[in-house]
Amino acid sequence: MERDVKQMEYLAGILRVLILNELARGTGYGYGIAKAIGEHSGGALTVRPESLYPVLHRMETEGLISAKWEQAKNGRPRKVYQLSLKGKKRWESVRESFISQCQGALRAIGVTTTPG
Repeated sequence: MERDVKQMEYLAGILRVLILNELARGTGYGYGIAKAIGEHSGGALTVRPESLYPVLHRMETEGLISAKWEQAKNGRPRKVYQLSLKGKKRWESVRESFISQCQGALRAIGVTTTPG
């Protein structure tokens, strides 16, 4: 059980970085953020709502993102997220180290990477 919790915390940490990345590109709503992560990963990553929304809520509570309700084209309300100043600073501080850590992990398991 503890192993499952640690894995969930690890994956939530990666999801936080991916959300920061998507919102650094511009505002987004939940489904759109999940879809963009999937597209930008070449289909390698699928973000499920039950993973996404708790992380978005936590990031909002921490002041990394802000949200407001807007009406979608179909008339239904949806919550639109954007990076706060604190979130922008966090993204700037974690981006390069995250890339470096991912490349190091890939090398550690025998996958060669090319800077890009």
